[in-house]
Order: sequence, then structure tokens, then C-alpha cells
Amino acid sequence: MKIFFIVAFLRQLFYFFLQTYSFKLKNIVVITISSN
Repeated sequence: MKIFFIVAFLRQLFYFFLQTYSFKLKNIVVITISSN
């Protein structure tokens, strides 16, 4: 049962980082396009 919680926790962490990273990546792309 503990393994299930660890997997669920890691998956939540992964999705959180994925959302944050994609958000920052979009901002970088927007900044790069607008500066050109």
C-alpha cells in the first residue's frame, strides 16, 4: 500500500513540474518572438 502512495505522490510531482516547465517554456518562446 505504501508503494501505491509513493507512485501517486511522484506522479503528482511530475505533473506539477511538467505544468511549471511548459508554462516557463511558453513565456520564453513569447519573449524570444517579441524581442525579434
